[in-house]
Amino acid sequence: MKQEIEDMTEILPLVVAMAKPSIRNRHWDEVVELMKMEIPYESESFTLQQFFKCPLLKFREEIEEITESADKQLKLEKSLRDDIIAAWEEQEL
Repeated sequence: MKQEIEDMTEILPLVVAMAKPSIRNRHWDEVVELMKMEIPYESESFTLQQFFKCPLLKFREEIEEITESADKQLKLEKSLRDDIIAAWEEQEL
């Protein structure tokens, strides 16, 4: 029981990270490729229980890298979008 609790304390941050708005299909695809198993992340019936069946802890560091990269990409996308909007607001046609 103690091991299961310890595992959950390590797994839950990965689950939370994969649920962030910064995670796109391309990031899920990276995780699928990493684990070499199908994860039906686009399915309406995809459940947390299905995700728990994946070997998340085996790939913890790689998943963390993917989610951190996704956060940085989203930040960059927002910055670029804001810069483009600002630039076009100043233009006179």
